[in-house]
Amino acid sequence: MSLWLLLTSQANLSWLSQDNITESRGDDLPATLTRLSQFGLVELFRHQNSKLLDKPLVTRTELMHRLEEIAELVTAIHATLFTRTSISNDELIVFYGIMRRRSVEFDLAILGVLTEEERSRVAKLVSLAMPVAIEKIKQDNEKLGPFGFENDR
Repeated sequence: MSLWLLLTSQANLSWLSQDNITESRGDDLPATLTRLSQFGLVELFRHQNSKLLDKPLVTRTELMHRLEEIAELVTAIHATLFTRTSISNDELIVFYGIMRRRSVEFDLAILGVLTEEERSRVAKLVSLAMPVAIEKIKQDNEKLGPFGFENDR
C-alpha cells in the first residue's frame, strides 16, 4: 500500500473522539501520523498530541533532565558529522547507529514516565502510525539503501 493511501484512508478513529483527544481539524491526523512515524514519541510534546497525556511532558523534571542528556550527545555527534571534512562509510554507520540508539533511548524515557492510561492512549496512536513508518522505510530503502547511502542498483 502506498504511503499516501495509508495517510488518507479512513481508519476507525472512534476512540479519538471518545477520549476528546482529536486535533481541532480532522485533516491534521495524517500529518500527525507522518510526524510520529518519522520522529517518534517527541511528537507528544506537540500541543495537539499532548491531549493524550494527563499532564504535559515538560512538567516531568526527571524526564526533561534525561532528555537533555540524550540531546546533548546527539547534538555533539551531529556537529561532528558537519564539521569533519572526511568521514568514512564505516564511521557514518557507527555515528548513525549511535544516534539511532539515542533516539530509542529518548522514546523509552518518554514511554517510561507515562501512566498506564497514557500509554494506552499513546499506543493507539502509535499503532496507526506504524504502517506509515514501515511504508516510509521501504520507500527510503529502495531509494537510498538501509543506511541512507545512494543505492547502486
